[in-house]
Amino acid sequence: RTIQKLNPDVILSFVDVTNITTLAATIGLKIPVLVSERTHPSYHRLPKFYQIIRRIFYPKADAIVIQTSSAAEYFNGNSFTNIKIIPNAVPRPIQTKPDIISSSIAKNIVSVGRLCPFKGFDTLIQAFNQLLKVHSDLTLTIYGEGQERLYLERFVQSLDLQDRILLPGAIQNIQEALINADLFIFPSQYEGFPNALCEAMAVGLPVIASDCSGNIDIIRDGIDGRLFPVGDIQALTKITLELLEDGLQRQRLAEGAKEICDRFEPGRIFKLWDDVIADAGRPCHEKNIMKSKS
Repeated sequence: RTIQKLNPDVILSFVDVTNITTLAATIGLKIPVLVSERTHPSYHRLPKFYQIIRRIFYPKADAIVIQTSSAAEYFNGNSFTNIKIIPNAVPRPIQTKPDIISSSIAKNIVSVGRLCPFKGFDTLIQAFNQLLKVHSDLTLTIYGEGQERLYLERFVQSLDLQDRILLPGAIQNIQEALINADLFIFPSQYEGFPNALCEAMAVGLPVIASDCSGNIDIIRDGIDGRLFPVGDIQALTKITLELLEDGLQRQRLAEGAKEICDRFEPGRIFKLWDDVIADAGRPCHEKNIMKSKS
């Protein structure tokens, strides 16, 4: 009833169950509907009933907008043909990190994210514990808030690392914290589009991330960051130790990382949205003419 009252030219719906509900509500209304998924469906799983009806309703959408090639593989594997990949925009920061002194050893490691199981902070903490055996003056700060706070605090206490690992919660000016850090580590089990990782790269911070969905769509391994296998504590420890001691490599990766602002420049990303919305709003006969020309 609300849709009939508003009579929109195009409907843009976000997130799985809402998408399904919107497509069901518009049956017979002849209003173009775009749906957007913001996580990877293989990892953020719906109840079986919704998985089934998603397969029924999603082909009725004018477009399914997803953020990464990793997520596109899931939908292509389920025979959806109306897929559009539009990543998030990455604004250029007001300030970036000063050039890294090649002879310096990094000491201040940071990570950012919701304190929940799939972010993999327990993997990072275990790797950090190994790093302290080589460099005892390191610090690790994990910015964010969430359901795993108590578990992570107890884990840190069990390793007697309260003076080396900080969990200050969410902060307003995360950009300043990133600029003052030496290295960013992002140990997720899976991601949709990892905005925190992009923010760290945008300010020119060298980054290490797990090779999960989302992260692999952002980092070009060895060019603008380093990747390690998901959950592999030893691999993470080895790569981190290498970067801590190699200022030249950190500088090279940091310079490459800042290119993310060009790759995901807001104007270009917004134009992709404009084009998808404009195409959905065109009358059917105009779409058919365009398809025949292409």
